[in-house]
Amino acid sequence: MFQKQLRLDLGKMSRTKNLLFEVSSNLCTVTYFETDIVLNNWYLDISSKTEFQKKEVISDFLVKEGITLLDYSNVLVLWSNQNAVMIPSKLMDYSKPDAIMRLTFGNDINPNEIDFNRIPLLNTSIIYSIPLWVKSLFVLKFPGSKIIHRTTSNIYYLETKSSFNKLCGLLNVEEGFISFIVFHNDQPITFIQNNFETIEDIVYFVTYTLQNLKVTDFSGKINVLNLVSKINSSELITRIKGVSLHPKIIWEENSSFQHEIIKICV
Repeated sequence: MFQKQLRLDLGKMSRTKNLLFEVSSNLCTVTYFETDIVLNNWYLDISSKTEFQKKEVISDFLVKEGITLLDYSNVLVLWSNQNAVMIPSKLMDYSKPDAIMRLTFGNDINPNEIDFNRIPLLNTSIIYSIPLWVKSLFVLKFPGSKIIHRTTSNIYYLETKSSFNKLCGLLNVEEGFISFIVFHNDQPITFIQNNFETIEDIVYFVTYTLQNLKVTDFSGKINVLNLVSKINSSELITRIKGVSLHPKIIWEENSSFQHEIIKICV
């Protein structure tokens, strides 16, 4: 019943114009599209700016480029950082999000910057830190916008792609770190993040993770979502295949994530 309703919702969504913001401490990208057609996109490097400057620089950029004046029906903001943890939602009944974050990442986490997203169908929650300037910027500029962590969007995406007795994964490559989520039997079986410097680091991390999952004989598909220009997606996939002990897993570069994720999440 849920899947049928989801298809109906996606059909309705496909006729609308959407804005997708992908924001991290280094970069702000904007994609404006209708259905599967990209109408425009923008990239803004904010890596050299202070936390105070980032909000002002993005705000000025949005006005200068006329993005705030665009005609849109839905706005989705994906915030990316490594300070994210996936837990069973029932743990939220026994422990506060800030306590879980301190236990995972230490006491340097600002409790005022902690938020969480619930994923009801999986009984899972994503707890993460997000700077206050991100929320205030998009709430003021785009009232009604939905702000979630990229990990949350990745899980929602995999939830629609997973199937019984098949592996389904997403390798997300970002500036300086990667996140790797794998589903099996419609449930997440791992969510791991790690720093990297070279493509060899990514290959080692992925193959080591799959080896520990003991899924050698499993079939399925793992998508690569590469957000870093210095990493060549085709080369990464070729190298993973070259050392992988999982011949039944198909590796594929994801080129439709932006179009699909806003339909799923808003």
